[in-house]
Amino acid sequence: YHLHERFDHIAYVFPHGTAFGPKNITSWVAYATINLYTSAFNDEFATYLSHLMHEIGHNLGLRHSSHDNNQYGDQSGIMGAGYNVRNYPEKLF
Repeated sequence: YHLHERFDHIAYVFPHGTAFGPKNITSWVAYATINLYTSAFNDEFATYLSHLMHEIGHNLGLRHSSHDNNQYGDQSGIMGAGYNVRNYPEKLF
């Protein structure tokens, strides 16, 4: 049974405090691989529309929209920094 054969995108939601990455960071928000179908979210961050859209953007091949040497600096589009607000923002990819 291969999930990627049945679904376009798969989101994994981990419990709050789950360690992630080589440094076992527990304060991460979300992660997605560029041009693949999986995203990972740290607990409640999966409920924020901007984080969901941002990570699916990575799955679709988009990179961060940087500005002034800040990889999340251009907030005119969804590939900048996310917002910890539900049903927000109203932005374009």
